[in-house]
Amino acid sequence: MNTNHLLKIYRHLFPHWVKNALHDSIVELERFHPPSTMTQLPGERILVLAPHPDDECIGCGGAICRYLEQGSRLLVVFVTDGRQGDRDLRALPADSPQREQMELELVARRRREARCALSVLGVSEFEFLDAADGELRQQVSPVSERLADILAEFKPDVVMLPFLTDRHADHFAVNTCLVKSIERLQGEWLQKLQCFGY
Repeated sequence: MNTNHLLKIYRHLFPHWVKNALHDSIVELERFHPPSTMTQLPGERILVLAPHPDDECIGCGGAICRYLEQGSRLLVVFVTDGRQGDRDLRALPADSPQREQMELELVARRRREARCALSVLGVSEFEFLDAADGELRQQVSPVSERLADILAEFKPDVVMLPFLTDRHADHFAVNTCLVKSIERLQGEWLQKLQCFGY
């Protein structure tokens, strides 16, 4: 996909205030508009894309609470399984039987923690895509296909995802997955879709 095509999609998806703060190729922090308090967040159907279990709380937990207080319908999609979230595990050789067992245990624990965190926030709708943590760039096509199905069924007004300039590889890849999934879809609701970075 060429850069001009990505910029065209970016200009369509991101709200005006983001366009004012971002230039086509670089973020100029000194020109960034300071945040302002919003009494009412836009959108009634909110899709939160979390690259890893915990990103939804760390990145936009406050906004999630606010949306639920407003009565918005909210769906959280965990894109990867979070299996790389332990330094001790990553230190083990890739072919270690101990590593494989630790990964399975970590995935199960992170799922439990995610469910618990969502329960505290009041979120009842969520989905796990289980892409391999740390390898999302190699899985853009299958993840985009699944995400397109979710978008087509849920038809969100707002998608919240890691900010466009996030340097974490999986976080940036989630942006790529969203763009690729939108390319597969049609419908009037897409014309009004807004994306907010966290």
